[in-house]
Amino acid sequence: MRRRARGAGAVPRLPATAVRTGGAGRSRGARGRGDRGQLHRHGRRERRARLPGPRAALPERGQRHGAQPPARRVRHRLRARDDARRDARHRRPQRVSGPLTLRRGVVVSVDRRAPDTAITVDVAGEHRPAIAYVDLTGPVEEGDEVVVNVAARDLGLGSGGFDIVHANLTRGLSADGAAGAHVMKLNYTSLQHAVDPVEERAGDLELPLDRAVAVVSLHAQLPCVAWALAEARPGTRVGYVQTAGGALPGALSRNVRVLRERGLLAGHVTASPAFGGEQDAVTVAGALHAGLTALGWDAAVVGPGPGILGSDTALGHGGLAALDNAHAALALDCRTIIVPRMSSGDPRPRHRGLSHHTRTVLELLLRPVMVAVPKGEPVELPGWAAPREAETDLAGYAASGLPARTMGRSIEEDVLFFRAALAGGGVLAEEV
Repeated sequence: MRRRARGAGAVPRLPATAVRTGGAGRSRGARGRGDRGQLHRHGRRERRARLPGPRAALPERGQRHGAQPPARRVRHRLRARDDARRDARHRRPQRVSGPLTLRRGVVVSVDRRAPDTAITVDVAGEHRPAIAYVDLTGPVEEGDEVVVNVAARDLGLGSGGFDIVHANLTRGLSADGAAGAHVMKLNYTSLQHAVDPVEERAGDLELPLDRAVAVVSLHAQLPCVAWALAEARPGTRVGYVQTAGGALPGALSRNVRVLRERGLLAGHVTASPAFGGEQDAVTVAGALHAGLTALGWDAAVVGPGPGILGSDTALGHGGLAALDNAHAALALDCRTIIVPRMSSGDPRPRHRGLSHHTRTVLELLLRPVMVAVPKGEPVELPGWAAPREAETDLAGYAASGLPARTMGRSIEEDVLFFRAALAGGGVLAEEV
């Protein structure tokens, strides 16, 4: 662009009546203006003439353009945003669908202090019995605000007629975990916690172990086996490996506490997924190997904790844990004894005589085992199981003061159950 010469006059203005016309020679800035109306004499453009024909329809009031969101969506977003600013304590709790039934409550009393501390919790005005595993969720005191799992009690389960503390909101949120522990129990759940696995104490695997292992399918058999072994072979160091199939927390077993106090058990190892014993193990085989080597046990009893899972099917029950436990013992070249579940008082026909739980285990075993049976008790065993008879002292056990009930039945109400369990201890004593 050339600069104007000095002294040149101002740029002449177009007359007011001049009209620009469209065409090839019009400037870029005038694009699209050639069809505008002419300027009025007062400098304003004249209104264009309206085209003939019907006018385009206008949207009704409240009608939106297709590219705009509905007005109600905007209102909903505003309400949600306003609601997010409110204090969450003033909101109504929302019902959600899912299998985990947790409720808030306040501890109104501590009824029994133990590893499985018994408490009473006020849940929405209802006083409910509950258990707190203090080694897992921390100590509990009256007035503490807790979150409890209410599923078992709400379902009316016979062995789970209490709630369980899931978290203590008052004093359970500052624990540091076990120092140096690095292996998770209950891994990938909200209750996962680190332990020192007992397998690390056992050293290298050396086979065969050539030790005796009794496999139980119900926790109520454990005291009978331990007592009969001690009567036949005093001083024998026998340990207990708690496995899946029943209660997982080791702290729940009062049988173990009584047997340990009376010197009838040398130790208690919880194998995954069970937890909370004196020692924790990752596997059943690892627990048996460590117990029979590093922990100095002469023999072992392996089986589930209190209670038993059940679905009224051939394979969907906790008694089938005996199959896995027996295979673990057999794999370590242990002399493996099945302590059968038998009954003379169970009202269910499938458990009378030899229970279908034990029968199924014997049918599925991959290697032969010994099956302890009371002397003089006729029983037909499936598969390649070899019966081993043993004397039983029912009166002596009844006088021992050890736990003597199963499924709510006493010794007098289910003689065969206790005789079969005592036979298991007798055969174990012969194999030590």
